[in-house]
Amino acid sequence: AWESFIADNYDIDDLDHEVIYRTAMDGIAEKRIPASIARASVEKILRQLDLINEDGKLKKAAVVLFAKEIKSPYTQCWLKMARFKGINKTGDFIDNQREHCNVFRMLEVADNFLRKHLPIASYFKPDQFKRIDKPALPVRAVREALVNAICHRDYKDQSGYISIAIFDDKVEIWNNGTLPDKLQLKDLKHEHDSILRNEIIANVFYLRGYIEAWGTGTTNMIEFCKEDNIP
Repeated sequence: AWESFIADNYDIDDLDHEVIYRTAMDGIAEKRIPASIARASVEKILRQLDLINEDGKLKKAAVVLFAKEIKSPYTQCWLKMARFKGINKTGDFIDNQREHCNVFRMLEVADNFLRKHLPIASYFKPDQFKRIDKPALPVRAVREALVNAICHRDYKDQSGYISIAIFDDKVEIWNNGTLPDKLQLKDLKHEHDSILRNEIIANVFYLRGYIEAWGTGTTNMIEFCKEDNIP
């Protein structure tokens, strides 16, 4: 797999140690990483996460997850975000941004962009004076879609990127890659097996509690939308 190849021109000093330790602490909190790892070195944590090979060389997954600065060969690590005026991409841009960064930074940037541009519906309950503000889409569903796009994209294809397009009537989150051979589109609406394209990257997200290992991401998105009466 692409993620397990050696990351040339990168070493441990090129990684964001703060995010690595945060990952370890999240894993401990989720009871998915031994508590003893909290006192370990960065190198030992990376070994625990299967991000270093037997010769002490970083794997490409480590760059995708934790690099402080993404260098030019890693064109897979682009995030494109746009808010379009209207209901398709022929409309003018209200906002247009892009970021070349590790995937945890992507989540932060994307979350800020979504909070800025998702419409807010305001209403009052009959028995309350305080106004209730609610995003047009359930935040949990949008975040689930974004994490799904990061974990399951085809990283060996350097021409691709992850994109978020916000329109007047919808949000589209896109990554490049196809469904695994064992899955069809209709399967995503029901319980299905978890089939991982990027096992190392997905495992780090699992250890941090960002995903589960049961193929429930798409069904969770559907349930979150149902709870908010969203089609």
